[in-house]
This record gives sequence, structure tokens and C-alpha cells, in this order.
Amino acid sequence: MLCVGVLESQAPISNPRPSSLRGNELALTGQHALVVRREGEFELPDEAAFPLPPWHRPEWQNLWLALERQDWRTLALVPPGPSRPGFTLDVAVGLVHTGSVHLGVPIRIADAVDISLPHLRQFIQELNSLREAGDRVLVCLGGVRNNSTTAPIAQAADRALLCLELNQSKLADAKATMKAVGQKHFLGSAVFQK
Repeated sequence: MLCVGVLESQAPISNPRPSSLRGNELALTGQHALVVRREGEFELPDEAAFPLPPWHRPEWQNLWLALERQDWRTLALVPPGPSRPGFTLDVAVGLVHTGSVHLGVPIRIADAVDISLPHLRQFIQELNSLREAGDRVLVCLGGVRNNSTTAPIAQAADRALLCLELNQSKLADAKATMKAVGQKHFLGSAVFQK
């Protein structure tokens, strides 16, 4: 069973600080800015001010490569209990970028944290259709105690990854989650730090 160490989760920079400098700013994305200015008009920011996004970090790349050694098209990301809002979505975004860079093809994210019972069958059918079409899909889920559809969706995926939050996840919740979903469905677990 796969077990990975602590990975630092970081939300992408979505609203960079506005520039007080004048000039023709062509692009500002993530950590790189392409700016056309005359020499001496500004100082370049310190590179330490822009940490590497997760998909450029060796620990995320190692996690992706470990997951890639397993046979799956759909992978459920399951927290062991209550987690911060967007936790599994943050994990999925890091893995999608890492995997897309590695494979050179897009990977889908399906947010199933709030799938209700009336929509369960339709969601699983769509997941199966994407699998049959050859797509890779990371399925973001909530805790099994918070949503009755988490276990069936995780079981419908090819495999699952138990996503633990450092200093937040509890062993009892992890055991209950593995029992509810079924240990055979899990590739392993990974611990993430906020």
C-alpha cells in the first residue's frame, strides 16, 4: 500500500497584488510576470516571495509517480473525516497539474463533495462514461460521516487515496473511512500540510 509523507498544499495565486509601477504589463500569472519597462524603473521581486506551486515540488511529483504506477482511470480523493472546505479540491488541483505536466494530456476534476442521494446514480453513470472514453478523473469527496454518497462514489471509482491533513485528521476517522469504503479500494494514503 502506498503511503506518502507530508505534502504542503498551497492554493494558486488568484488575485495577485496590483502593480503600482507604470508600464505595459503583458501578463501576470502565478509566479511569473512578463513586463515591458525601461531599465531602472523597478526592482525585480525576490524569488522567495513566490513559492513554487505544488506541481513543481518533488514531493508532489513523487506522489504522482507513485499513483501512476497503479492501474486507474478514476481516482477518488477521500478525507478521513471532517476537513476544511476545499481540501480535496486543493489536493486534486495539485495532482492534476503534476499529472498533466507528466502525461502531456488533460486530467479532469469532478467535485463530488456535495452530491446528494437523488443525484448519486447520475454522477456514477457520468463517471463511468468518462472512464470508458479513456479520460482520467480525480474525484473530490467529503468525509463519509458528512455525506452518505461518499462511500458509494469512492467504490465506483477505480481506486481511492486517503487524504489526511497534518494535525487535523484522526486515526479513528481514518479507520472508519477505510471500513466504510473498503480497504481494497485504497491505493494508500498521503498526508498534506496546509
